[in-house]
Amino acid sequence: MIISYSTIHSRTAISNSFLHLFTQAVIDGIPNNAKGPAIPAKGYLVQHIRGGVYWLIGGAYQTMFMVSNEGVIAIDAPPAIGKNYLKAISEVTDKVVTHVVYSHDHLDHIGSAGNFPKDAVYVAHRLVAKSLSVAKAAAQNTSSLPTVPSRTFRKKLLLIVGNQTLHLDYHGINHSPGNTFIYAPKQKVLMLCDVVYPGWFPFDELAYARDIAGFIKAHDTILTYDFQTFIGGHVSRLGTRRDVEVQKDYVSDLHSAAHQALNGTRLAHSSIDSWKDKTEFLKAAEQFCLKIMLRKNWTKKLGGSSILPSNCHKMIMATRIEPLVAVT
Repeated sequence: MIISYSTIHSRTAISNSFLHLFTQAVIDGIPNNAKGPAIPAKGYLVQHIRGGVYWLIGGAYQTMFMVSNEGVIAIDAPPAIGKNYLKAISEVTDKVVTHVVYSHDHLDHIGSAGNFPKDAVYVAHRLVAKSLSVAKAAAQNTSSLPTVPSRTFRKKLLLIVGNQTLHLDYHGINHSPGNTFIYAPKQKVLMLCDVVYPGWFPFDELAYARDIAGFIKAHDTILTYDFQTFIGGHVSRLGTRRDVEVQKDYVSDLHSAAHQALNGTRLAHSSIDSWKDKTEFLKAAEQFCLKIMLRKNWTKKLGGSSILPSNCHKMIMATRIEPLVAVT
């Protein structure tokens, strides 16, 4: 079926056909599988996963740190957790932070790195280091930016600190340039930020992914690792292999829905305002995509259904303009 926005009274017909279902999905709230442990009044929760790897969550952000016999390896430094990061570490060990690993360069994940010791070894992919170096050079107040990593890598880095080992792997751009797979093989824990959101829809615009083809591919790459526990950087709980598989299915359905929406919506040049025509076309395609995803019951499987329209928008735009996304 081809839908022309100019024939449906400013999208009213489409809106009425799915608005009730979508509104009800938002009202119905958060599925049980999206819910995590309660956060104490102190504002954060720290839990031991296994083998000296700890999970830290606060303010819808989460990360991990490792305790070795020589010191602590801290991963990221979300401002949402801030100084509570050091408090959490002090609850489980008297060791100091000797190494800080950045997953990627986004400040919502590493913006509080200044709380860590200045003499710690800061580690990240070289694209992350370059991004921070450029920002430092342009900044009037460099104190607001995280420390530029002194130890970098291009493809892989084996980080050994005392009795603990981390594999840092770069498989190409997905969420952002330099976004790193952080793997603790002995403990079978894998961390990758801003790609998989266990139990939840990916955040706005597929978490602002810079490369949608890379974002899609990252799900398969995650599943090549031998892990039991997954840390995605956000929301309310730890993840499992099954969570990754579920989101892979979601993204596949979303990609298919975007193709169907573009093929089923006609751009009609009905006004002298070309931008208005294009905007109305994209809105109609977005609603087409939403109808498909609602029929597949994704709002009953994942939390945060209010974000689904923006996911549809992002995938539709990527399918229109990114060659690799368009042909797959």
